[in-house]
Formats: sequence, structure tokens, C-alpha cells
Amino acid sequence: MSARSQKPLEEADFEVIEIGTGADPKWSPDGTKLVYVYKEALYVANADGKGEKLRIAQLPTGTLSFDWLDSIQFIVAGRETRQEKAKRRFHEWIKILTLGGEVKLIAEDRRIVSPPIFLNDGTVGYYWQPNGGAFKDEKIFQIIKEGRLSPDSAQKQLFAPNIGPDVWLESVDGSIKKKIASKYYSFPQLSKDGTKILAVCGIICGMCVLDFQGNHTCIGKKPHQYIDPSDSAKISQWSMGPPQAKLSPDGKKIAYAYVTTKSLGEDNFAFLGSDIYIENADGTDRKQITDTPDAMEGNPVWSPDARRIAYTDGTTSKIYVIKIE
Repeated sequence: MSARSQKPLEEADFEVIEIGTGADPKWSPDGTKLVYVYKEALYVANADGKGEKLRIAQLPTGTLSFDWLDSIQFIVAGRETRQEKAKRRFHEWIKILTLGGEVKLIAEDRRIVSPPIFLNDGTVGYYWQPNGGAFKDEKIFQIIKEGRLSPDSAQKQLFAPNIGPDVWLESVDGSIKKKIASKYYSFPQLSKDGTKILAVCGIICGMCVLDFQGNHTCIGKKPHQYIDPSDSAKISQWSMGPPQAKLSPDGKKIAYAYVTTKSLGEDNFAFLGSDIYIENADGTDRKQITDTPDAMEGNPVWSPDARRIAYTDGTTSKIYVIKIE
């Protein structure tokens, strides 16, 4: 199977590998495997498409997110609703699943105020508050897995929390805070090299890369609209930004889906198809890496070496890996 890049004066073919049926693929730290969800259970498959798929375990009820913790463990986060006196309250939980299917409870408390946070040195942790409250209130970072840096140094690392229409950079321990941009921004994604932020940019250009002075570079194929002559319905095409769009591990490229939708009236629409594109973080050298107009390809995820991308086809529920180098 191949997918064709569409670029003026140049055509390129990319090798595509079918992994299996499922959703939400995540690369292992060494780039040799993928974990994904199928029928509410975690499965692991080889990234070359060969060999058997390994069923790890049924995901706990209320699961909201999962990822690799290391080469043999997965971190899973979710919530459940509990009756407390006259009120029903959300209780967040974080668990670890092993390759052997063992489940370990790490934390379970309504005072947990963040999903697991993955820092650039490999440290993994979460925020909790002694007295509950909102994310912006005083909080404590609890380390689950240490990275390359010592715990004190690790908490000086910067990340970009999603806390409203502004983009901030702040250190994990809260000692450093810097506003990068105001209004119209959401879903900030700090590059692993710590030099740039990918975000949804609202009315500015949909998706953009920000430097730390707040200057922006628009990313993505331009939106386009036209009328379907068969039924006069409006057709819209647009680039899907983060959290679905992803910066490559080296911070040099961005992968995203370009989506086509059809208006059904009264703010309703139907997805007609989508393809995967990659683009340099400075807005140059855009390439279409899949060309299947009737398929719903999306959720691109970079391999650790930035040479492959895993993605899903919402039409068939298949997961694929495409080699771009």
C-alpha cells in the first residue's frame, strides 16, 4: 500500500504498513511498538506490522487517557463519580498497567487536578491540591517516575498548561511564569527541544507556532469553502490543529489532518474525508503524505526518531504507520 505526496513539480511515494484495528496509537519509547485501544482494552503491536497483537488488559471504567510509562508499563488516568452525602463528586485516579496485565493504583483522590504530565527529561508526574480547587490555585507536583534530572531540577522545567485563552510558560514548581500570548489561543504544545509552542490560534490563522516573544507563524493548508452543486450544501476544508496536530520530537515538523466537511444545516455537519500533511515548523515545505479522499485519516503521532507517523482511519477503524524518511 502507498500514499502519494502532492507537491508542485514533485511526486513522492511513502510506504504504509497496516498495524491492526483500534484507535489512539502511542509509540513505545524505543519506537519498535505501538499501544492502542480496541474494544476498551489495551493492545500492543509491533510497529513493523509483523507478529501477533498482545492484549494487555481491559481498561478500567472511566479511563480518559493512557500512554507508555516505560518499555514494560503503561500509565492510565481517569475518573469516577461517587456519592458523598448529598452530592455526587468526581474522583480522579491514576493507575499503572504492566505488560503482564497487572494493575497498580498510584493515586485516587478528588484533589488530583491534572492528568499525568510528561516532562522533556522523562519525568512523569501529576498535580494535586491539599484542599482541592482549580488548576490555577496552589498545587503540588507529585513525581511518579524520575527522568534524567534530579527531582529538584526536573521541577524547574517549563511546560505550557492549557488554562484559558492565553498561552503561558511556567515551571513545574511554579517559580517561573511567563505569558507568551493573549486571547484566542488554546491547546498549547511545547516542543521537546523547549524552543517553540504549537497552538490553536483562533481567529488569527487557525493553527500557529509561537516563539517565546509571542510572534506567530501560521501553519496548515489554508481553509477553503465551496458549494456542492448537487444539493447546494456548503463544503468546508480546514487544517485540524492541536491536540490532534503534533510537533515532531525534534521540533522541526508538524503533522496534521486536512479535513473536508459538509454542512447539514443548523451548525451540524458531516465529515467527508481527511488526509495527513506534514510541514516544517517555519511554515515551509508542506507535503501531503496520504491521498485517500473517501477515508477519515487523522490523529497523526510521530515516532521517537521522527521518521514514521502512526495514524488512524476513522472509516475503517484501522491503524497505519507511514514511513516518511
